[in-house]
Amino acid sequence: SERDADVSENVLDAAPTTTWAAERVTISVQLLGTKRDSEEIQQALWDLLDPPAAIDRASDAVARGNRKVFAEIGREFARFLSGCLQDATLDAEKIAHFCSVLRPGNPPDGQGYLRQAFNHYYQSFFENDLKPRFKKLAGTSGSDT
Repeated sequence: SERDADVSENVLDAAPTTTWAAERVTISVQLLGTKRDSEEIQQALWDLLDPPAAIDRASDAVARGNRKVFAEIGREFARFLSGCLQDATLDAEKIAHFCSVLRPGNPPDGQGYLRQAFNHYYQSFFENDLKPRFKKLAGTSGSDT
């Protein structure tokens, strides 16, 4: 919040080492030839070092990553639902074909974990015994056909 930023800024401004460091950075930036005045440089420095802003930037980055992952999983899950959900019996060729479209390897470029997850999920539909079924759902069956 704005109040938190003001409190953090006041605390950092009050610390002698912080003030000294900010002055040194300002002088260094000015020596590099910037046209900015001291106040602008120190505001930019504060914006970079502001803990609430850093948390906001990190949170935004995580949210963007989550949206990307959920979009990828959602797209593949929709494909799975339309292609495999209605099967009355396990069709190893069908699930193999479904998984073949997923990129091999581990994230961030590969989709190996999705391959395993969909394979186990599909196999669990046809498992009558609860213990092996739950193992498949948990991804611990040991079989990745």
